Parts: sequence; C-alpha cells; structure tokens
Amino acid sequence: MGTAAAAAMRLGLPERLEDRRSMRLPEDQRVVKQIAKAKWRLTKWGFGPWARIYRPTQGQQRRCVQLAVL
Repeated sequence: MGTAAAAAMRLGLPERLEDRRSMRLPEDQRVVKQIAKAKWRLTKWGFGPWARIYRPTQGQQRRCVQLAVL
C-alpha cells in the first residue's frame, strides 16, 4: 500500500473517488457524517479537494476551516 493510500485509510477517506467529475465525497460517506455529528457544516460544494467546514455564526464569532485534501 502506497503512502497516499495509507493516509486516506487512516483518515477514513476512500483511496479513489467514485465521482471523478465533481471530485466530491457522497453525503453518506463516513467522514461527511462525522463532520455533521461534530456539529460542523459543509459549504454547498460538499467535501472535495478544498473542503470548507464551518459552524453557524454566533453573534460576531465565526468559525471556519478550509482543508486541502491532496
């Protein structure tokens, strides 16, 4: 198993995406469900190579993280 495959497995991500056209994980994928369970949300573009997750704004406070999945 290569380094990228091992990293994907450790993070709970698939080694290869089924949807190569949009490069997004399906809504029923384990990582996407874990993000929702942790009370984070994905932008409308979903979980892809440059995923952005956020929590709803509370007053003036905003929490947002952008992930680069190579």
